[in-house]
Amino acid sequence: MSADALPTSYDVIVVGTGLVESIVAAAASRAGKQVLHMDKNKYYGQHWATFNYDDVQQWIGDQDTPLEEKSLDPIDKLEFLTTGESKRLVSNIRQEWFGGVVTKQKDVSKNSEVSGGDEGPVKESLTAVELKSRLASFSRKFNLDLAPKLLFFKGPMVDTLIKSQVSRYLEFLGVQNILLCVNGTIELVPCSKSDVFSTRTVTIVEKRLLMKLLTNLQSYKADSKEMEEMEKISFEEYLKQQNISETVQHYILYSIAMANQETTAAKGIKQAQAFLNSIGFCGNTPFIWPLYGTSEILQAFCRLSAVYGGIYCLNRSADFLATNEKGSCEGVHSNGGLLKAQHVVISTGLVPCRFVNREGPSESYQRAVLVTNKPVFPGGKEGISLMTYPFLDSSFDPITLLELNSNSSSCPKGYFVVHLISRKAKQSTPYEDFDKLIADVFSTSDDGEKPTIVYKLQFTVDVLTASQCSNLPQNVHACSGPRCLSIDFHSSLQEAEEIFNKMFPGEEFLPTPESTEDVPSEE
Repeated sequence: MSADALPTSYDVIVVGTGLVESIVAAAASRAGKQVLHMDKNKYYGQHWATFNYDDVQQWIGDQDTPLEEKSLDPIDKLEFLTTGESKRLVSNIRQEWFGGVVTKQKDVSKNSEVSGGDEGPVKESLTAVELKSRLASFSRKFNLDLAPKLLFFKGPMVDTLIKSQVSRYLEFLGVQNILLCVNGTIELVPCSKSDVFSTRTVTIVEKRLLMKLLTNLQSYKADSKEMEEMEKISFEEYLKQQNISETVQHYILYSIAMANQETTAAKGIKQAQAFLNSIGFCGNTPFIWPLYGTSEILQAFCRLSAVYGGIYCLNRSADFLATNEKGSCEGVHSNGGLLKAQHVVISTGLVPCRFVNREGPSESYQRAVLVTNKPVFPGGKEGISLMTYPFLDSSFDPITLLELNSNSSSCPKGYFVVHLISRKAKQSTPYEDFDKLIADVFSTSDDGEKPTIVYKLQFTVDVLTASQCSNLPQNVHACSGPRCLSIDFHSSLQEAEEIFNKMFPGEEFLPTPESTEDVPSEE
């Protein structure tokens, strides 16, 4: 909608199109509230965005743009507090291109048809400069996520997508392989009953013990005395008491519970239960991936909001929060005018700095996006793979690796996109842990059977959480950025529901339409 046509008063103004903000916008619109959803960027998602290759280059350039300082004198007893980043949340950006052997795209000309026969994929060796140009020519075939996440098939996010009918805007693909890399060796982790009894990496006795343990893990009740006791020991200690081999311990600790050496037994059991409860519904793993990338989820919620009357303005910033003498927020100042609202929902990165405690506990994580020419585990099923790379000496936290092939609509055929995620904590130099994984799993010179990296992007993200924002006006609600150290969307969904319930107590959060006739036409 054009700026001149905008109404000047709303129930809710949402600033930023991150996941939490987008879910809140959808829930408010679904409840019949008048919603304005705006973002200063030309794209959806902020730090949740999914980009093609050219847009990644634009995003990198944007991070070097000096931050704009704005101010506005009080008007009619309203104080205007500057929104926008006071400090970049993304840092240490590095990218590099490498030469390698890649699959040549098939020639579909008439001459190639005349030659006949299926000769299979044609390989060609390209220099780093040639590959840089090749990737740019395939730009629109890449969908590269800033914050990649998966969904548990029986998890809260899938339940919400189905209940609200947001799922009709989305397509998903199951994850095919759960992998573990220990001491440079990659193994397929047995997740389901059939996997356990078909694997050759454990003995028959260990298979029975593993099945018994997986069954026991699912039997623990959340509020039981047993679980209270589990808060006192680590999950690693708990597994060592179960009379299972070190290999099986690693399977459960790192791949099924997705824990580390410091995780409590209670938390490890809960995480293992979330994993095991989703097995058997979409293949032999518990995860599904949204086709075209993570930002499809938030865009689907935005679409629902628009269907129910939400107004969307990209490439338009909310320059200031307008507060009155009582400390309440009157709305936002944008494009030279005041837009009033009963509630303002805003990304933590845009909260005026007087309300933000950057010295408080924060989450920082490291990311890498790799484009490669081969799968990390050729012996697995074709498709998406999720791998954990633990450091058994506790020198670093485990690294999560997510590999996507062309079936996921993330890259052209013959290429693979690999996402690396780790906690920024124990590294003495940036990406020190990634360097160790890359040396074990990949090559940058096409010198053997390992996948060759043809492009590498690395960056660090400081996450501002809602808990770091204090003394906000009562009707301003801060939304955390992507918390990539957890693989699923549960924390974001939970935060969005809490904000909605605070704004509209007693209203149902994203209810199911009574019938298809109750869903307004998108036209």
